[in-house]
Amino acid sequence: SLLPAIILYGFLGITPGPGALKIAPRLPEACPEMRIERLAYHGGLFTITAARDRIVIEVIRPALRPAWASAPEGWQLLEAPACALDVSGSYTFARNP
Repeated sequence: SLLPAIILYGFLGITPGPGALKIAPRLPEACPEMRIERLAYHGGLFTITAARDRIVIEVIRPALRPAWASAPEGWQLLEAPACALDVSGSYTFARNP
């Protein structure tokens, strides 16, 4: 079970909290992109794709209660004011140049 854990918590940097899912990717140099599909969080299902310059969160099934996703400092959410995981849609964070 260590291999899935290093991908989820280490390389993708996913930290689940009571009201927020923090994502801070630390991809290996040889791996330009990683994806996890059907990640369950607060009753919702999500696909998260991380690359060096972007993070894409796809809400497959919305969370059952208000929940948010955030990226570390130096990243900006592009098309929405907040990344609400209890609303269907797709959200993209981009690394600030």
